[in-house]
Amino acid sequence: MSATVPGILTTPTVVTFVIPGIETLTTTLPSGYNYESATSAFASLTSKLAAAATATATSSNSHRLANSVWPYVPSFPVALIAVILYALVTALLIARMFQYKAWWFVALILGGIMETLGFGARARNTQDLNNESLYKMQLCCTILAPIFTAAAEYILLGRIMGYVGRRFSLLRPGLISWIFIISDAVSFLIQVGGAAALLARPDLNSQSTPSQIQRAQNLLNLGDNVLLAGLAVNLASFVIFVLQVRSYSIPCANTHPRQVTYFDYKTRTQCAITGPWRTLLYALYVSTVLVLIRQVYRVIEFSQGWFGFLPTHEGYFYGLDSLVILLASAVYIWYWPDKYIPGDRHMRLGENGTEWREMTKRERKAQALEEAGRKASSGEVSVREVKDGDLE
Repeated sequence: MSATVPGILTTPTVVTFVIPGIETLTTTLPSGYNYESATSAFASLTSKLAAAATATATSSNSHRLANSVWPYVPSFPVALIAVILYALVTALLIARMFQYKAWWFVALILGGIMETLGFGARARNTQDLNNESLYKMQLCCTILAPIFTAAAEYILLGRIMGYVGRRFSLLRPGLISWIFIISDAVSFLIQVGGAAALLARPDLNSQSTPSQIQRAQNLLNLGDNVLLAGLAVNLASFVIFVLQVRSYSIPCANTHPRQVTYFDYKTRTQCAITGPWRTLLYALYVSTVLVLIRQVYRVIEFSQGWFGFLPTHEGYFYGLDSLVILLASAVYIWYWPDKYIPGDRHMRLGENGTEWREMTKRERKAQALEEAGRKASSGEVSVREVKDGDLE
């Protein structure tokens, strides 16, 4: 570019103007054009346009939030991805369940179905932020679904311990499932009560009276506190479960202290027969750690109130809740329990490595009655009674 007078173009010149956040413009300025004054005016105009565009976008988001129950604008693409992933994982788990006829592990499936429904409602809610029904549905599903995932973990640990040997367990394997499931049920009912308080919150609008607004706020606080109590009970129960299953440091004879679980330690030091079941135990380790991360996150989140740091940042919800529960469930696509332990819960692993089946109470009773009937018909019972009397 050449000019005899400062700022005046002597030849046609191609120039580019950038409007931040809006568009990039390219044009050709003719000869004789006052370049300096034109570009100065254009720069002033574009900065005003950019500021106006930013203000409009901010105002639009603020308007959307002002008329919704969300503390942030939720992401539709991320919610849609969550729906697809949960639906896929749940479908694969259902296929596994039917493949092995493992109906006892259905709690894991129920959790996946609830998560899928919850994120489906969330994805739809991102397109209609004023729809409180969708908001309440996604909130209840994503809060309550992991309870079923945890219940599946409890049942699985009881199955593994029952198969390997009761002598390696702090508690009788049959009790483990029931103790923690009852605890989960109590937690579930408390959380349902909290969710009910949130669902009872009346819809507010510009015509709402101060008393209606105050009542809505009271129900919101009540629901938040009750949910926090339910989550705390759930966390306490799961921590106790983790202490039963998860690792802690125990010094073993002639070895360095190592990280083992009580059950793992007992089976290693008391000559338990190893086998595929230990692989399943390690899969359970991974899954329970993931569930524990979610439990801790939710308690901290609700303890911060409805508009705290965690509740108002969507990324933490997906990273510390949705993703970890998805992975905790997906673990069993590859490590389905029936691939590593028998599906029959009465099968036992003998000390010599052979499997045998323990009779149920009904089977033992039937066998005893059959034996008694046989002996009575042959006269063995009376003869034995006489001999026993003689011996005494």
